[in-house]
Amino acid sequence: MTETPRLAPLREPAWQLRVLDGDGFPVGGAVHMSPRFLVTCAHVVNTALGLPAGTEEHPGERARVRLAQSHGPVWEASVGTEVWSAGHGEIDVAVLWLTSSGFPDTGHPVRVTGSRLRQGEPLRTTGYPDGFALHSSLLYLGPAGPSRASHQATLPENEVQPITEGFSGCGAITESGELVGLVQQNHFHAHDGDRPSGTAFILTTDDMPDGGYGGREGRAVGAGPVSRLTDEALCGEVAYERLHDFLESVPEAVLPHAHLLDDEERRRTRERIGEEPSAWRVLMGLWNLVPAGDAPPLRLVWVHHALRELRSHRPVPPSAGRWLREEAREHLGDGWEQELDSELTRRSSEHAPSPEGPSAEEGTAPQPGRRPDTVVLFDVEPVTGGYKLSHGIAHRSGRGYEHREQATMLVQRYQLRDRVGDLVSQAGFRDGLTPERGSPRLSFLLPKRLLGLDLGSVTGHHGDRQDAPTLAEEYELVYHVRERVRPPRHVPGRERPWRTRTERQHEHPLLSADTLLTTWDRVGDEVRAALSDEEVTVCVVETDRLDTHNVYDAVLESGVPTVLRGPRPALLTLIGELLTARSEEQRHVWALPSLLRERAERKQGGEGIVLVHDEYGDVLFREVERT
Repeated sequence: MTETPRLAPLREPAWQLRVLDGDGFPVGGAVHMSPRFLVTCAHVVNTALGLPAGTEEHPGERARVRLAQSHGPVWEASVGTEVWSAGHGEIDVAVLWLTSSGFPDTGHPVRVTGSRLRQGEPLRTTGYPDGFALHSSLLYLGPAGPSRASHQATLPENEVQPITEGFSGCGAITESGELVGLVQQNHFHAHDGDRPSGTAFILTTDDMPDGGYGGREGRAVGAGPVSRLTDEALCGEVAYERLHDFLESVPEAVLPHAHLLDDEERRRTRERIGEEPSAWRVLMGLWNLVPAGDAPPLRLVWVHHALRELRSHRPVPPSAGRWLREEAREHLGDGWEQELDSELTRRSSEHAPSPEGPSAEEGTAPQPGRRPDTVVLFDVEPVTGGYKLSHGIAHRSGRGYEHREQATMLVQRYQLRDRVGDLVSQAGFRDGLTPERGSPRLSFLLPKRLLGLDLGSVTGHHGDRQDAPTLAEEYELVYHVRERVRPPRHVPGRERPWRTRTERQHEHPLLSADTLLTTWDRVGDEVRAALSDEEVTVCVVETDRLDTHNVYDAVLESGVPTVLRGPRPALLTLIGELLTARSEEQRHVWALPSLLRERAERKQGGEGIVLVHDEYGDVLFREVERT
């Protein structure tokens, strides 16, 4: 029997946010259950709003509370009307919906039902009794307490931190880090009302109630249990209404899923949905996973598999089939059914490699630097009055990325550099986004006219240090051309050469004299003529040529996926090194971002060179477009 993994060293769970009062002081916690959706105690909301803790009435649709992450960012949330239970003897629970743009990059807790708890089982929690995070341990005792849904726990003999004010709304977790409920109240002996007795009460995840006040967007009272709201916040109301009831009725024994997933995907599935899940829980576990290459989204693959396998055993609701047709046609085109069939056949027949094994994709050589673990995306879109700057974070998982939208703001051109620096500074505090842990990639989706924007010289999260390293020294930087990645309308004829050259770059990823074209000895028409050679997949353009934009136009029309732009002396040195390098890794086109970062860090001219790379069918950008 394998030993249950222990919780990492004590710290505040990333998915737990602090609920702030009007003065910015933490009065309790809230658990980030799903994108934009959190759950906490009703009395914590009342306290944050300056109301008596036991106030029974909902504070109103316009009520707002502030939430803070452990490293500083503050978010605003409305108090949901779907679930509100407050006052003496009530269940004491409330839900919050983030109203700020984007949402925290915290991930979400792995949930288990309270029914699995056994008497004496150890639990842990983190609260804010003195304004900062303090940890406490509990031993589960069983159902008991002030409401019909309360469960009782007590402090172990050696625990010195009692459960006091500030722990309410915080997650109660198992030793392996799974969420089983919320801490709600502590107990005081009648003869000693100032000191907690050591007994606390929690609300387990399976005891969180249906709504009892109002309804969102006209929905009936009681139609929004916390579990439903958690899933809806992830997949949307339409997907929930069309798929949930059918897939939730299909157990693991009827529709196994492990044989369709590789080792990493199975690990993520276990983390998110536990053992013996329903087909619906599998779908929730796979919902945001973006596959690598040009594979279709796993959520579509799974639903297609479920409907195909179950159709001969039980009636399939027409609404489920309609959802799949609409989603798959929008994402994959008219040939969606054949593409999903092909992906299922491949997954069913393929023996997935071990995570410790080679990282190469099937039929290809290893691709150095191809897929960083984390990509921070900046999308700059021209709008009336300036530019819309959108920021997102994508973490690699299994065969692809899970993208999480963050902030969106309106900025002027002169503000772009500073805003990017600010956003990287904020991201630098989050786990996995510091250069010391590897080099996350910063991807900039820019209009053609902004490709000259010098973002590499911006400093990140180092304050006012005189010697602060630049973004180019700390991170892999890749530019993308917005007009190509996100065309105003689908133009198959224009995309065809881009697709062809991308395929050639995959077949021949090592830079050579045949695949690389320098443009400084050619005028505009000569550049266009040279680009008729379909073997060319990388162009080199010096920064100071007068007709740079004409060259970019020619490169885009011809479909060349990769451009190196910078001062001619630095480019000549770099190209000379690349073409004469004996190591294939140094000549590999996918290794260019990390190579430029190393050159910038060593002050070898890499900071002045920009890599513009648009890979046809980039699934990460396709997923960003969808969101």
